Amino acid sequence: MIEVYQTLNGLSETLNGCIKKTDSVLKVIDNFAKETNLLGINASVEAARAGEAGRGFKVIAGETRKLATNTSDSAKEIEEIFGKIKEASDNQTTAIENIDQIILSQREAVKAVHEQIEKLDERVNVLVKDTQKLNYENTQL
Repeated sequence: MIEVYQTLNGLSETLNGCIKKTDSVLKVIDNFAKETNLLGINASVEAARAGEAGRGFKVIAGETRKLATNTSDSAKEIEEIFGKIKEASDNQTTAIENIDQIILSQREAVKAVHEQIEKLDERVNVLVKDTQKLNYENTQL
């Protein structure tokens, strides 16, 4: 049972480590989205300055901004999902710790019951010997 606890605890720690690593990746993606959005805004400004000649460039600028928005939205959604995974992992860790405490208390209870059984066995042995002694004495009378 202890091995199962240790395995689950190790898996939980690994999961938490992976979640922390994804946080840094999400920051990179979010920065990419912000930079792409700025490029889109700047491209829109330049397209407006160019007038009719920049009309095609304006479409590209708009698509660039959409890409930035979609990337940012996706990063936020991924962040929410990993937040839920982290919460579930934390709950799992708490449950594992609770199981460990239950196992320890059960081990102590079993130990206490075993001690009581040993005492009871000693008393039964004394009673058996006393009964045998009484039987022997009664048969001698």
